[in-house]
This record gives sequence, C-alpha cells and structure tokens, in this order.
Amino acid sequence: MLVSASRRKAVARVVSALVLLGAISSCNGDTGPIAIMPIGDSITHGEAGTPSYRCYLDQMLTEAGVAFDLVGTQSMPYWGTSYRCPTTFDQDHEGYTGARIQDVVEDVTASVAALQPDVALIHLGTNDLGGRTEPLEDAATLESFITGLQAVNPDMAILVAKIIPCNPGPVAEYGSACTAEVPAFNELLDSFGRLSTADSSVIVVDMETGFGYDLLRDKWHPTDDGDELMATRWMTALKDEGLI
Repeated sequence: MLVSASRRKAVARVVSALVLLGAISSCNGDTGPIAIMPIGDSITHGEAGTPSYRCYLDQMLTEAGVAFDLVGTQSMPYWGTSYRCPTTFDQDHEGYTGARIQDVVEDVTASVAALQPDVALIHLGTNDLGGRTEPLEDAATLESFITGLQAVNPDMAILVAKIIPCNPGPVAEYGSACTAEVPAFNELLDSFGRLSTADSSVIVVDMETGFGYDLLRDKWHPTDDGDELMATRWMTALKDEGLI
C-alpha cells in the first residue's frame, strides 16, 4: 500500500515524540536518591552526645520530601557510639576529627571515586589555621583537593563552605586565627566558583557571616543551634542551586 508524503511525515513526528518520551521516562526511572557526601573535620564528624549538623540536614531533607542518601565510609561519632539527634538519621559521612585539609585528601578522594556521590559538602580548614600555615597556602591546598575530586567524579556538584569562626576566648592558643586567619581564608574561597566545569559546579556557601560566638560550645565546635544553622545554610544552597 502506498503512503502519502504527508502521512509519512505525520508518522515520523509521532515516532520522534514517542522516542523522546521514552528517553525522558528512562532517565527519570534511572534517577535514584541524591547521594550527598559530607566532608570535613570534627565539625562534620560530630562528637558523641551532640547532634552534628548532619542530624538537622537529614531532618530538613526528609521534611522537604527529598529522596536522598548521605554517603561516606564513616558512620560513628568520635568519643563514643551514638549521637544525640531527635530522630533517626543517616549517619554516613567523611568527617575526620582533628584533620587538616591535606590529611583527608587520600581517604576522601578514594571514597568519592568508589561511591560517586552527586553532591559533596565540604567544610575544611579550621585545623589548618592558627599559625600552622598561611591562609593562602591552605586555600591552595583546598583548591587542589577539589580539582582532584573532580578528576575522579567529573559530574559531582561541590558545595564548599566559608568556615565557621572560632572563639578566641576559651583557649588562648591560636587565638589570632579567630579574628584574622579565618576571615582571610574565607575571603580566598570567594573565587572558588572558577573551579566549576561544564559538569561539576563549585558553589561557595557562607557559613561565617552571622555565626556568632554564642553558637559555639567551645573554641571550634557548634552548639545545637549552630549545627542547625549550618544545616539550614547547606539546605538553602542545595535548593538555590537546583540540586534538590
């Protein structure tokens, strides 16, 4: 049977639409929970008996109806076996107590390569400051770390924090870091958006501004309210960037 040219074109349009619809459905069907890897030092790791910002972030993501999976090779707080969180939360993370930036490079890069998270949340630099090294050197180390993560996971979005302040009052040692080095380090991170690639966005998240000493339970670590504020700022960034 002969088919007119107009009929053939109409069929072709229908077939093209069905192919496109199938591709979209396949893509959506393949989309699982967004895998989020929290990376950092003790502020990320969390101490036994504290909630950690990850507790509150888990709650916020759950309440927003986001399908998510917090991923990492660590799952316990330091100095104990349980957090103090009002709800059960996904405890997987890549936080390493006392770690400087360079200390976590090898382990975290291996974890990112193995787990291939969709998003990384990085809060690092506190242990590097305090006269140990210069902020410029620390920022360069963090930059190298980020580009290394992009090399093993080219499609990952990276949220990097301008770190929370530390309190010069409780401990005299390294007090200058709180008033001088933290702001200097954070200012250097303002330009980190330039590390973005076509497939891997690097977004700077300001944890410093408005984070008062009253939100610290000691020199470095957040109170419950401080942890909740950090979670709120991560959550806001995830929403603003269209990642959730």
